[in-house]
Amino acid sequence: MTSPLPSAALAASLLDKLRERGQLTLDPLEPRRHDRHVHQDQCHEYSVGARDVLPRFVERKRGADRLYRNIKAKHSKAAAIHGDLPQPQRERIMAAFREGKITVLIATDVMSRGIDVSGISHIINYDLPNDLENYVHRIGRTGRIGKDGIAISFVTPEQSGQLTDIEMVPQLVADQACQISNPVAIKSLKIRGGAVALPGKPVLNCAFARQFVTWLGDVAAPVVAGHEDSALAAVSTGPGFQCRGRNGDASAKMSEHASGNAIDIDAIVLADKKRIDIVSVADAANPSYRLLMALRISACGYFTTVLGPGSNAAHATHYHFDLGIHGKSSNYRICE
Repeated sequence: MTSPLPSAALAASLLDKLRERGQLTLDPLEPRRHDRHVHQDQCHEYSVGARDVLPRFVERKRGADRLYRNIKAKHSKAAAIHGDLPQPQRERIMAAFREGKITVLIATDVMSRGIDVSGISHIINYDLPNDLENYVHRIGRTGRIGKDGIAISFVTPEQSGQLTDIEMVPQLVADQACQISNPVAIKSLKIRGGAVALPGKPVLNCAFARQFVTWLGDVAAPVVAGHEDSALAAVSTGPGFQCRGRNGDASAKMSEHASGNAIDIDAIVLADKKRIDIVSVADAANPSYRLLMALRISACGYFTTVLGPGSNAAHATHYHFDLGIHGKSSNYRICE
């Protein structure tokens, strides 16, 4: 998972623990601090021990080459790989990485999905990915087959709003009927001025999780701030993944929850501890009616299905959002 570093001291503490275990060495460096985040300019100063296998991910090919030039003098077992390299050269680099002849591999997202190597101890996100799915693919290169792994992300102040606290979870299969591709459990979302907690830790497929955190950070949080005197602090949700039929009917078609493609929200909680239950939207005289309707209407632009109180009995107390495909043409939405 990733989370914002509250101070440079905490970052140093984390790296000290890795160094004590013999997992990471830290070259002397005069710390540069900026708004309590470790600045990216420092990143090339971190080095690893000879027995580590460590990919570092960057967003652009030029960034991969630049980072490689910065560290190659100190790390003879380092290499960079990206789409501009000839295929034979990429194959030689990957073969050397698998054999342990290369222990620090700098890669772009284009190449990250092809890195299937056991024994990777650490992942370092030199550039924070803009896409949640890319983030999941990156950190999924370590901690494989039940082994522990560590992922570290370097973040500039400008990128702090992109942080989502997630956990990779095992591939979920229930009764051989339900399965999630790249499941993640979302714990919180860093937004401008704070964070939104999801104490239910909903388990979602990666594509749906990406859409949900986009709506939550870009729309829901600002909408709440515009209607209330307090910021959005938490969202109360269901578990996300549930292997069941639609509306809990065992004889019905499988629900979008069965593939982690849906989420239910029963309440939001503000920073001043005020709880607003979704069921309140059923009463037009309720003080929170306009806020809840604004959230509901905005969700229709992000999800293919939006249901809630008034839609049917199964959704009388909560909002349901999913990305299900509707109709033969797959080109219409259900927004009730």
